[in-house]
Amino acid sequence: MKQEQHRITKPYEELVFSDDFMFCKILQNNPDLRLADDTEKIILSADGSADDVSEDMKAFLHYVLTQEAETEFTKRLDDTVNKARAHNRWRGEYMTLSLKYQEMMEEGHQEGFQEGHREGLQEGLQQGIAKGEYRKLIEQIRKKMSKGKQVAQIADELEEDMATIEVIAAVFNKQGLDCPAEKVLEAVHK
Repeated sequence: MKQEQHRITKPYEELVFSDDFMFCKILQNNPDLRLADDTEKIILSADGSADDVSEDMKAFLHYVLTQEAETEFTKRLDDTVNKARAHNRWRGEYMTLSLKYQEMMEEGHQEGFQEGHREGLQEGLQQGIAKGEYRKLIEQIRKKMSKGKQVAQIADELEEDMATIEVIAAVFNKQGLDCPAEKVLEAVHK
């Protein structure tokens, strides 16, 4: 199958690449509907090994990877990049943008941390409540067993399933009724 070739003309050079590298925005619920915003995204690996790009594109990718300008195009590009780096106003704008980007990253990090903290607190609270309820159940089973009640009767009185009562009762039978609730919890959750 012959791949369609695309050409992008810029003031510097004409670059050629195949459909394999073309991306566009599509509607998630209808992949046939593409966003007509006249943008195209090209994703290439500077360290790739495919031979389906032009020599100029290879030279450009080599420049991106090594910063070595070997062709007329990459030499002009390197010269333009160096001029941009040397331009004081552009450097100031770059630094301003860089600082703004850093602030946004820090704000995002802080928001993420706060959200994670809230979720962690909520999850910890739920786990703590569940653990507290389980400890209460353990203590109720301990009291009923100390009165000589059988597992079926305890399950009926506490309105718990028989399997849960049997597991806890087995720990008490093995380790004794004076076994701390925390040890019972550990033994049950092994």
